[in-house]
Amino acid sequence: MKIADCYDLHALIRELEVAFQVDGSDFEERDIDVLVKNVKTRVSRQYQIDVLSYKVDADELTMSESRKAVVLFIDNIARIHSKLCGYAQLVRYKAANEISLSDINYLGFEETSLKTTLVAMQREHYLPQVEENIAAIKTKLGVINNCWEKRLFVLAVVAYELGCSEVTACIAEILYQGMIK
Repeated sequence: MKIADCYDLHALIRELEVAFQVDGSDFEERDIDVLVKNVKTRVSRQYQIDVLSYKVDADELTMSESRKAVVLFIDNIARIHSKLCGYAQLVRYKAANEISLSDINYLGFEETSLKTTLVAMQREHYLPQVEENIAAIKTKLGVINNCWEKRLFVLAVVAYELGCSEVTACIAEILYQGMIK
């Protein structure tokens, strides 16, 4: 047995979907803003935190009576994030990825443009620019059929909208690795 045998991308995606309260019907939604709102509503109900008004990294939540619930939510996400990071490192190490963005025609973007977007999503320094990139990705996701690549993009958008930009960065790295030939 190898360490790599402990990492399964599809299982990690399903774990993240459960943690973010993304269900199967969400992937049929054509309007990604509606999808995000539905997810935020479910997270708000499940954890009793106001992610409809704030991102989980907002001071208003960390200083409120919701602090314990925010910590619980973030701990749950961090556990999955660590596994996702391990998977991303193995993808780099093996130079093999189960994801291929050519399968979804690079979301309709030019290949180099999408690469640039995914690199920006991986860096905290570029977060102000990421807002525009996320908005552009949202406009394309509604027309893509459900597949693992779409699920990763949806999770990246949801993570960003909830304030979990580290998860967005890790997913962007995995997606980027899927473009390297």
